[in-house]
Amino acid sequence: MLISLAELDETSISIAGGKGAMLGALMRCKDSLSYHVEVPNGSVIPAYVFQEWMYSAGITDERIAQALNVIGKDFVRLEAATQLLQNKLTATQLPLALLKELTKLPKMRYAVRSSGVGEDGLELSFAGQHKSYLNCKTLHQYVRNVWLSAFNSRALYYRVINNLIHVPIRQAVIIQEMVEPEIAGVAFSADPRSGDRDVVLIEHVQGLADNLVSGSVTPIRNVFRHDSAFIENDRLQVIAKTTIELQHIFGWPVDIEWAWRQQLYLLQIRPLTALPKAYDPGLVIKIALEHDVYGDPLYIGESLTQGSAEVLGFITREQANETLQTTTGFTLSKRILLVHFTTPDDLPIMEKVAGIVVDEGSITSHAAIICRELGKPCIKVLDINMIQHNNEGYTRSLFYFDGGRGTIYKMNEAQVCVV
Repeated sequence: MLISLAELDETSISIAGGKGAMLGALMRCKDSLSYHVEVPNGSVIPAYVFQEWMYSAGITDERIAQALNVIGKDFVRLEAATQLLQNKLTATQLPLALLKELTKLPKMRYAVRSSGVGEDGLELSFAGQHKSYLNCKTLHQYVRNVWLSAFNSRALYYRVINNLIHVPIRQAVIIQEMVEPEIAGVAFSADPRSGDRDVVLIEHVQGLADNLVSGSVTPIRNVFRHDSAFIENDRLQVIAKTTIELQHIFGWPVDIEWAWRQQLYLLQIRPLTALPKAYDPGLVIKIALEHDVYGDPLYIGESLTQGSAEVLGFITREQANETLQTTTGFTLSKRILLVHFTTPDDLPIMEKVAGIVVDEGSITSHAAIICRELGKPCIKVLDINMIQHNNEGYTRSLFYFDGGRGTIYKMNEAQVCVV
């Protein structure tokens, strides 16, 4: 019922999910790194235990696939079907053998985290779709909640839009000792905005990093070149060098979650999904020509993802949700979503709009990760209220939204997109 992280490696994904398998791989390679790092001890509830629980409720892979195939992107129907599914699973008892094993674990605080099979892969992250919990004492209820989150409406919608309807749902759960950090954050071995493979980008906040990942806070950012001279006693440079070494070990650009409490703790490693191609000289020339065509931007922000779109105006979360409830959502395809930060519940809107503008978070936020996967532009501005105040007058105006440069242009009808 419980498998130690130390027993896992990259080949364990079908049992331990993406996060669990890669935590095992980190445990195996950490002693080969230049600096001393730790991976908090823990165990994984394997995916086959989840499967046993799911089947005991009378839910099969075939029935889920059939339902999703019929419902498709109709989010109203999906929510109704999901509620029935959640009710049935909530009434299904966890395996007794698992409950006994959980009671044997030492009494301390744990992180209880999702580790879906197919989650945190090379192409798709499932960012924010499944639940994770920090500082947990009573474990069985949190394990149940993580399992239930594999069947929430946004997670199933994510499967629909990414053509995963016929891929069986398998959810492992990580139970890992908590670390109370001084600072915590993420590190990329390449720049997820520009595709530059020669930099390490680190973002961090004080204390736990859960708000950083959600996008509800704006972190401190540091950038290091791969050929920098690293100083052992500088904790951010230790993180940077460790990130580069992990890329060499695993053979792909990495995205790591880390914590620092007197030393470096590695909490997660995954491939850097949807990494764009680095700018080439021809593209730089095109961007210069594009700016000549459109002139001065109406709004300037920070690029969180590349991509561009011609749009007919802006829309708030409330307006977008109203549209989803009354139509198929086709009117959203020419709108820019204005929101302080996105949550996993926004996925049906994010999938339909042309792009997103936020005023919180960073390139590690939910908004940025999902927009990269969807290939949509996303920028951060100082205050979305500045745009909302002008929103009504621009509702039927034509805009050009340039995610790569973090700009929005007011277009004349005669102007034509050059890229």
